[in-house]
Amino acid sequence: MKIDKIMNGHEPANPDWKDSDCEILRTSYWQKRCSLAEKLLRHVFTKKEIGRACHIHDLETKVKQLQNEVTNQREAAEYRNRQLKAINLIVLCSGGCEGGILGSKDKIDEELVGDVETIASRLRSWLTNYRSRQVRS
Repeated sequence: MKIDKIMNGHEPANPDWKDSDCEILRTSYWQKRCSLAEKLLRHVFTKKEIGRACHIHDLETKVKQLQNEVTNQREAAEYRNRQLKAINLIVLCSGGCEGGILGSKDKIDEELVGDVETIASRLRSWLTNYRSRQVRS
């Protein structure tokens, strides 16, 4: 009988169903294939190996989380370093001299000047608020 041949693997992996329209035959064939696939997966992935796979997945997730954390810390450190560099600049002249800035050998760009202006405005606000607190006391 054809179904016995299919179940025992004597027929090709994907038989030609043109000669038979039997829905039971098709259903039985695919149920058997699914059952064999489940048995293979259970054999390959024992509980111990499934536990290892879950552990590896957890480690991969943790690595991604730590990579994001390192990226955030690096960006925060870069911002802090730009701010510190801006604070440490000493301007000796208004641009008429060649070396009128101390504290940085790097090129002075718009971003650095913007950081200096931000820090200066924060300092001005702090001083104004500090003086008003002193007057109230």
